[in-house]
Amino acid sequence: MLTNSHGNLTTMPAVETHSNCNQSSTPISTKIISDTPGRLRLRIGHAHRQADTMQQIANTLKSKSNVQDVKTNLQHGSIVIKHDATDSSWEDVLATLEDLGVIFGEITEGNTEAATTVASAVVDLNKRVKKPQMAQ
Repeated sequence: MLTNSHGNLTTMPAVETHSNCNQSSTPISTKIISDTPGRLRLRIGHAHRQADTMQQIANTLKSKSNVQDVKTNLQHGSIVIKHDATDSSWEDVLATLEDLGVIFGEITEGNTEAATTVASAVVDLNKRVKKPQMAQ
């Protein structure tokens, strides 16, 4: 028991812990399709291509000061994020996505082997293209 400012005895309320309200209960499988300075394009796995899930991701990203625009395409599961072309901005976007429960990896459900091979080649090529260093 504690005494409040009026001299009355009172008890402290129990502290309730809540999980991160922004984080999805199941991981959101996502693949980075394109990553160029200032622009990131993602493909959301089929299981998470619901309007509310994609809109929550877009709204959260739009609230960031380093993000200029976010566009979603529900049919293709695509999210395009335009952000400041700095390493710290890119890292902030990825951290925000991870906070929302987004996990990155290969998502091949529904693709043919040929489509998967082509997609892997594009991802490999994107990794090989060097990002220009920003002048400080």
